[in-house]
Order: sequence, then C-alpha cells, then structure tokens
Amino acid sequence: MRKSLWIVISLVLMVVITWWMSKPSNETTVVYHLPEGFKGCINIYFNQPNEKELEIIDDTLLFKVPEH
Repeated sequence: MRKSLWIVISLVLMVVITWWMSKPSNETTVVYHLPEGFKGCINIYFNQPNEKELEIIDDTLLFKVPEH
C-alpha cells in the first residue's frame, strides 16, 4: 500500500513538473516598426496558408510595416 502511494505521488509530481516546464511563456515583447510619419490603420494577418510563420527572436516578436 505504501509503495503504491509513492508511485502515485511520483507520477503526479512528474505530470505537474512536465506541464510547468512546457507551458508557454507570456513574456514575449511585441514591437511594431512603422514608417516615419505613418498615419492610418494596419491589419496584421498571421497563420495564413503558404506563408512563413511569425518569428520570435530573443523573446521579441517584430512586425515591420512596409511603406506602401
């Protein structure tokens, strides 16, 4: 009985540690580079078919808005 209790405790601990280590970080900084004198609105579409994925480098997500 005591041995099975330790097994259950060990399994629960492993699941909790695995979940904690694999959870996503919310510390990503989002930076928008807009052209000088930009006025107006922008739309950002992501997860589009046949397009490259967004890149997060050093916990920073960078959006560069073109001049046109």
